[in-house]
Amino acid sequence: GDLRTEQEVLEKSEHVIKKTKGLVLASFSSADIDRLRTFHEIAEKSDRILALSMKQAYLLRSLSKDKHLEVPDVLKDPHITVYQRTKKTYYHWEKDILGQASVKTSKDIREMQDKVILASSSYDMNEVLDIQPGPGGAFINSSSEPFNEEMEIDHERFINWLNHFGLPMYQIHSSGHMMPTELRETIGQIQPKRLVPIHTEQPELYRLFVKDLTKVELGTKGSTVEL
Repeated sequence: GDLRTEQEVLEKSEHVIKKTKGLVLASFSSADIDRLRTFHEIAEKSDRILALSMKQAYLLRSLSKDKHLEVPDVLKDPHITVYQRTKKTYYHWEKDILGQASVKTSKDIREMQDKVILASSSYDMNEVLDIQPGPGGAFINSSSEPFNEEMEIDHERFINWLNHFGLPMYQIHSSGHMMPTELRETIGQIQPKRLVPIHTEQPELYRLFVKDLTKVELGTKGSTVEL
């Protein structure tokens, strides 16, 4: 289910992976670096290799140039490889990362399933078909639930293929969202002069909920808020 902390995600995922004898598929947002670090740590502890998408690897290489960020070195880390998707042509940036990092193909992963955590999603079904997961594998869904009809259809199709290969699904995710009471507590501690809600489906409800703590400004679409 939806857990409270990243540490809980690590502990529960590690427990599943250490009990899994076959291929581990792990789905998480390519932009979620905390989750990537979590699965990298599990790969180290379980003596597996974390196979990242070309996009994730490219992002990680870019972020590693910032000395303030503690991210693994995608070019040197022995527990990271780049999964080379099967395609006819590659973008320049894809060729760039493939030319520098350790690379595995679907054939490589098919032959070392018990040693891999493959970062995948419902959009990577063709790759999973190429790999042909054997018995004893697992799929860890560590991302948010589908939130539109197209994603629902893709997810449902993916689950059907997982069932076809006998791969159980584990929902292990921490959204990072606060409870409303925690939100009030945090606002009370910070005591901001103004508060501008950015990411909420109910801005007016939000305003009413915290209006005794601070001045809430609700922007309109296309408007500018000066800080």
